[in-house]
Formats: sequence, C-alpha cells, structure tokens
Amino acid sequence: MPADVDFLAETIINAEKSNTEKLSYSTIFEISEKKVKEILKTILLSDIPGQELCLSSFLVAEIDGEQAGACAAWIEGESGLSSSIIKSNVIYNFFPAENIKKAQEKSYLLKELSLKRKAGTLQLESAWVKEKFKGKGICNKIMLKHISNYSEKNPELKKAQIIMVKANDMALKAHKKLGFKLVSEIKSNDKRILDIFPSDTMILIETDIEQCKNIFKFTE
Repeated sequence: MPADVDFLAETIINAEKSNTEKLSYSTIFEISEKKVKEILKTILLSDIPGQELCLSSFLVAEIDGEQAGACAAWIEGESGLSSSIIKSNVIYNFFPAENIKKAQEKSYLLKELSLKRKAGTLQLESAWVKEKFKGKGICNKIMLKHISNYSEKNPELKKAQIIMVKANDMALKAHKKLGFKLVSEIKSNDKRILDIFPSDTMILIETDIEQCKNIFKFTE
C-alpha cells in the first residue's frame, strides 16, 4: 500500500483538523503543513504498529479507482506499550529537534485534553472522506470492515473505541449509527488551547463489537 502514502498523509492531516482550518501538528510544533505532510509520509513508510501513524493500520476505500476515504485501526497495547508511548517515540524520532522543543513548551496545555485508551480494545482513528464522496456512509463502512477483520482474528475482542473532538458533530452523528456511545469527556479551561487545537473538548466513545458485526453482516 505504499502507493497510498500521499493520500494517507492527507487523511491524517484532515482528520486532525476535524472540519476546522487548524492543524495541531503545525500549531504545536510550529511547522508548515507542507513539512508536516512530508514527515508523515516518512513515518507511514516506516510502518510502526500500535498507533495511528502506521501504513498497515489503514484501510482505504476507492470509488471508480479513486481514493475516497480511509481510517486507521489497531488493538490498544497489543505489544505491551500504549499507543501514546509508541506515538510519542515516533514523533520524537521523526520531527526536527527544534520543533520538538517548541511542542514541549506547550505540553502543559495538551495534558488537559488527554484521554486514556483501554488496553485490549480496538482503536479507530484518523478517519476521513473526501468532500465529493461524503454522505455515502464510506467512513462507517471502513470502520465496520476494520471491526470485522480484527474480530475474526481476535474472537475475544469486545469493544471498539474512538477518541475525537466533541465539536465534530457530523462525525459523531455518523458514529452513533454504529452504536457508539459517550464513555468519557474532558475539557480544557485554558482558552489558549484554542490557539493550537481545533477544540477545547475531547471525548471517548465506545461501541460493542458484536453489535457492529451484526450491522456489518446486514450491510454486506
């Protein structure tokens, strides 16, 4: 899937923006969107599992030969390390040192919006669909395919989770169709967070795997 790298970097960037113009990778690390994209492409090609910046974690949907949407998935903590630790190490090793330092100066703001993923659950992340293909249920179909694939290999898998900004109403409405419900919510009281992040509130939503498998069988 190396041919999808450019599209997947675009997917990660647009998913991170969450229907805003604010790319947190750019604002936090004080780096241009163009440079962020090039770094993400390098990370994706390194294919480091257990977090969302991983080539093999993605499924890509195509319509008439055109890349239409994508979503990443992994089982949290499968390697013994949390995705947050793995991703932090990835960023530390691939982003320029001077930009890492700039991000560290803002870490106190970001800690307020930290939600913990549950080990052993399926994580769905970096979901995005091109504007011209929206309204066709593509995002949910990709998620359902991830859920089906992972549950076949891991029969003990019970839950799937998504961490997202609360303000992304369109995505939240779509996810509710798969049975996702609010599990936890965290809000920053420091208004400066909006200078570097698309929202001041993050939520963790969760759904039952068996319920999603039944939906998948129905829509297949």
